[in-house]
Amino acid sequence: LGQNETNKTVINLAVIYDTDVYDWSPDIIDATVSFINEGMWDVLPSNSTHRVEYHLENSKCDPTTAVRAWWKLRTANGGKPLDGLIGARCSGASISLATISGLEHVPHLSPVSDSAALSNDEEFPFFSRLLAPG
Repeated sequence: LGQNETNKTVINLAVIYDTDVYDWSPDIIDATVSFINEGMWDVLPSNSTHRVEYHLENSKCDPTTAVRAWWKLRTANGGKPLDGLIGARCSGASISLATISGLEHVPHLSPVSDSAALSNDEEFPFFSRLLAPG
């Protein structure tokens, strides 16, 4: 976790999603992060000095594009591992992201990837999803 200019502990999230199809997703992510940071949801510790920040990239539902987006965001984070990953919508992109982010032990949450392959906890120990496998 890094420190920002207001001396808050920053939780850096990568959001890699198919924004071509879901052009409203940046608004949902922004509202969610705002609610968390404003304390509207009891997610951060009480009297927390933590703040969530995110950076969004388009996966285009493509494994190669998703991995390039991951490295772009990681590079923007000073080359340090990110604190978490949200995405992708498509299982192929999520498999690539789960592989690469898992090497750095970065928790990865996909809202809708439903490939049964992602249920392999040995191969993808840091991957979770909101949708049951298809």
